[in-house]
Amino acid sequence: MIDKGLWRGVEAAWGIKPEGPPNDILENIGRRLGKLKAGGTVDMEAAGRVFIDSFATGKLGRMSLEKPQDPPLWESL
Repeated sequence: MIDKGLWRGVEAAWGIKPEGPPNDILENIGRRLGKLKAGGTVDMEAAGRVFIDSFATGKLGRMSLEKPQDPPLWESL
């Protein structure tokens, strides 16, 4: 399941909506970025590398994979 809140950066950067299974989404990203092999198939490894690099360097916006504590730490102070 894809967290649509985290997906805004991907949609803004590449115009890809989070629809379908993750492999289909990565394939759409690969096509959009021109990561194709001979015969027109998507190079999924190259597409994945670009996605991870873009996430890690902040090109997709400021995101975290961590969820806030419940209740937030500052409420206990």
